[in-house]
Amino acid sequence: MQSQRPSLRRPRSRRSIIGVPSSQSASSGSSTSAGPSAPAPGATQRPDLDLVLAHRATQGFTRKVLGEIRQMGRSAWLDRQLHPQLIPDPVADAFVAGFPSVSMSIPDLHANYATSALEPCEHLQQVCVARSVLSERQLLERVVEFWHDHFNVDQLETVRGRLFFTSYDRDVIRQHALGRFEDLLVAVSKSPAMSAYLDGDVNVVGAANENFGREVMELHTLGVDGPYTEDDVKEISRCFTGWRYGYWFEANPGDFFFDAADHDFGPKTVLGTQLPGGGGVQDGLDMLHMLAVHPKTLDYVSRKLVSWLSGMEPPQAAVDRVIAVWQATGGDLREVVREALSDETLLLCSAPTQFKLKRPFHFGIGLMRQLGVDTADEFLGAARIFELVGHRPYVWGTPDGYPDTLLAWGSDVNGRWAYATNLLNGGLPGLSIPLSALTALRGFAPNHALAQRLAMEMAGGRIPQVEVDRVQQYIDARPFTDQVMRDAAALLAASPGYQFY
Repeated sequence: MQSQRPSLRRPRSRRSIIGVPSSQSASSGSSTSAGPSAPAPGATQRPDLDLVLAHRATQGFTRKVLGEIRQMGRSAWLDRQLHPQLIPDPVADAFVAGFPSVSMSIPDLHANYATSALEPCEHLQQVCVARSVLSERQLLERVVEFWHDHFNVDQLETVRGRLFFTSYDRDVIRQHALGRFEDLLVAVSKSPAMSAYLDGDVNVVGAANENFGREVMELHTLGVDGPYTEDDVKEISRCFTGWRYGYWFEANPGDFFFDAADHDFGPKTVLGTQLPGGGGVQDGLDMLHMLAVHPKTLDYVSRKLVSWLSGMEPPQAAVDRVIAVWQATGGDLREVVREALSDETLLLCSAPTQFKLKRPFHFGIGLMRQLGVDTADEFLGAARIFELVGHRPYVWGTPDGYPDTLLAWGSDVNGRWAYATNLLNGGLPGLSIPLSALTALRGFAPNHALAQRLAMEMAGGRIPQVEVDRVQQYIDARPFTDQVMRDAAALLAASPGYQFY
């Protein structure tokens, strides 16, 4: 994979058009991670939870999805999305079929790409973008992105791990994203991708490597403030000694392999739980079970998932609803996600009025979905362009995964402006917005109502009216052309209101 860094043309300042003060970031002056509150809707206006679901449960709002939710009802639409295997997805499936490496086993990847391991890595990035833009299984893509960040593996960090990542995405994250949490945790812990990334394959008796033992508690289960000590890290790391993957010269390369010769069979004590000697591979499995059902894990992961889907800094009452479902279902993630997106949880999180900042990937994918993008290179340029804003799929270097906070992403408005302007004007590699897509976007709206029409198509009414009006002033001040319409859409994408969802 050749790392290309295409240049983005910086657009001229929009501050005179949309009224963003020079000292103001994408947060529109908000200092909280939850983003700005919506403009006062009026005392009699009811919360539009259909609109909330169209934004929060997808990789980017579209009027098509909103129409489906309104027609089916929120509960039925959510239930359908929670059973993605039942949703026909011919466009995305056809795209994925064009990349044979995505369905290859680890041995087949090694046979075909041993000397070009970066190639299947880039294939998977292209497929990630394509699924996010094209798939009818939008909630699955949203949840898969969450778990990739939660159980982060940098696709490119280790040479030996690059051929493992395709299976990690397919057989670990995607397969278990809506299954049982404990099954997902075990699959992650046994995966060769995670082992290579956190040096689990060199965690041996007498020289325990603590990388995985630390992260499985700090990031994957209990959280950074979990009730563990450095001694617990050392002890749990001993439990996972001998956990590795089959090497290329062995019978089943890439499969989980327990090497008894490298395991510490002595007694261990983790979080007050005593393990007798002689446990073998069961030491690690017992620890994963204990962590999967620990009350701190339920609180930490539930809070993080509610923050991802329903609203930043969720109140404890919202988290408790999700924890209750987790406990009642034994960690059934399908039901946990259902509760996180329930009307009650969304309202407890003030989701109709407390908006979240779009991460760069969400911002860019949403624009592609809303504007009807065409790709001339199977989204190769699209995948690479996210590197310029620090959000290329699967390549976050540290184990904590891409952040989901205003602090992390709220200051780079120039990158967002440049992305929108270049997308609409053919300046992004391999991407274009054809005239036919612009025509469909406009519909039958007259010039004097064009900004309102675009705002509804791009955000469903989430952009404050004052910002829409300023874009309309831009339209009204010029003889109308297709270029004016492209400029108007770019201006709306650059508006403070569009940055949030």
